Amino acid sequence: MDRYTDEWITAVTDVTDLAGAVRAGEHGALPAERPYPLPPDVAEIIGADPG
Repeated sequence: MDRYTDEWITAVTDVTDLAGAVRAGEHGALPAERPYPLPPDVAEIIGADPG
């Protein structure tokens, strides 16, 4: 636990305003989503479009 708190956490950022913007549906609050290409065999297993 000490390593996690002392080395892995490098910053804590208040995202309250961002969360409010996302909840309000403001365009531009988050980056545009892009499809993630899946190998055909993985797409078939999870029932997704391989894109």
